[in-house]
Amino acid sequence: SLVAPLLDFGRAEAQVAGAQARRAQSQALYRQTVQTAFREVRDALTSLREAQARQRAQTDAVAALTRARELASLQYLGGRGLYLDVLIADRSLLTAQLDQTAAARDARVAAATLHKALGGGWPAPGQG
Repeated sequence: SLVAPLLDFGRAEAQVAGAQARRAQSQALYRQTVQTAFREVRDALTSLREAQARQRAQTDAVAALTRARELASLQYLGGRGLYLDVLIADRSLLTAQLDQTAAARDARVAAATLHKALGGGWPAPGQG
């Protein structure tokens, strides 16, 4: 029974080498997973910042076009402008409001993506 461990023909070294290789593979996979997580969070933060900036710009545009529409209407009612100018202002305002709504949606989607990238809130599959 003492001779058996001495004559294992390198089986113990092969098992150690295999275990070390599995450990190295696990470490590499872990590093890759962490890097992916950081990249996802960075991308989500960037998307959120850009979406919020677009939303602010669209809010400012809607405010300016609302004022332009009011001025066009006042000019028309005062006899100094055409109704066509009021219609053009209405159309521009409506387009800006649609763009504002889309920007708000994009900001909310970006916020949800960031929340998800940070690991938050949703139950794991199979949980109720």
